[in-house]
Formats: sequence, structure tokens, C-alpha cells
Amino acid sequence: MASILFARGDLDRATNLYQQSLEILDGISDWQNKPATLQNLAQIYVSKGDLDRALQLCQQSLEIFEATGDLRGKSGVLHSLAQISAAQGNLGEAMKLYQQSLDIYSS
Repeated sequence: MASILFARGDLDRATNLYQQSLEILDGISDWQNKPATLQNLAQIYVSKGDLDRALQLCQQSLEIFEATGDLRGKSGVLHSLAQISAAQGNLGEAMKLYQQSLDIYSS
């Protein structure tokens, strides 16, 4: 539902639903779905122009992917971090993150 609201541009309602999802996932210790939800929420914050908050959420997602050994998830979140870094004007960091993402995805 939140992804549909996001696609329709209803960012506030989508944010609220993703926040509720995170509370539920935390309550049941669901580490499998939490990082994707964090990334989805980060994309909303990118759309809102709050790149710092998006960066924080992606960092949380990355920590979970690293802790669980999910390389495909890690590759995806590194790509998201690269996009955020590029949007912040940190092009060198963005290139580094894109390369890390590609290296993992290609292996």
C-alpha cells in the first residue's frame, strides 16, 4: 500500500505506512524485511529532499545486510547510497559506492 501511495505522490501517507511497518517489523524482530522497508522509506525522503535522513535510513539498512550476509541486498543499498551521495554533490564518494555495488553484484 505504501509503495502505491509513494507512486501516486502521497508522500506523507506513504511515510506513515512505512513507519508503521518498521514498528511492526521491530516488534517481531523481522530482520529479513526491515532493510528493504528502510530503503523504501529512504527513497521517500530523497523525494522530499531530506537527503540526510535518507542517508541515515540507508546506513541502517546496510548494517543489517552486512550483519546477515545478504550480498545482493548490500549491493542494492550501496547503489542507493551512491545516488544520495551524487545528489549531495559528493561525486567521488558516489563513484566509489557505485563501484562497490557493481563489484558485489557482478561476483
